[in-house]
Parts: sequence; C-alpha cells; structure tokens
Amino acid sequence: MKVAELKQVVDANAVEMREGFAKVEVEISDLRKEVRDGFAILRTEIRESEERTRHYMGVLIDDMVPKVIAVVDAYIEQKIDLKIAKAEVRLEQKFERKFGKR
Repeated sequence: MKVAELKQVVDANAVEMREGFAKVEVEISDLRKEVRDGFAILRTEIRESEERTRHYMGVLIDDMVPKVIAVVDAYIEQKIDLKIAKAEVRLEQKFERKFGKR
C-alpha cells in the first residue's frame, strides 16, 4: 500500500470513529436524561409516600393518645388506691398500738 492509500484508510477510519463517538454521545445524553427523569419521579413518589406516612402517623397518634391516657390514669388510680389502703392499715395499726384493740 502506498502512503496515499494508507492516508485514505486512516481518514475513513477517523470519519467512522467520529460518527461512532457522536452516536455514543447521543446515547449517553439520552441515558442521562432518562436517569434524571427517573430520579425526579422517584423523588416525587418518596415525597408523596412521606406525606401519606405523616398523615397516617398523625391519625394513629390521635387515636392512641386517649387510649394511653386512659391506661395511665387507671394505673395511677390503682397506685393511689393501694397507697391509701396501705396508709389506712398503718393508721389502724398505730391507733391499736396507742389505744389498744376495741
């Protein structure tokens, strides 16, 4: 092969490579747009899911708070009643020691 023929082959390969690179650049650009769009959709879905979760947590809390208060109130009442009963027993014992049994 002569130099001129080699130059033609090299030039043809260069043109082919440039065209191939241009196609790859377009594909990469399309892929980037697709990924960006996908992440935008994902962000929107996450935001909506977060809002729904926040709403359901609010409903759950609104439902559970009165129940928890009722349980705690009952527990406290029971503890108070027990303390009062113990105090009454102690007072009775003190009274009996001081004044004797009736």
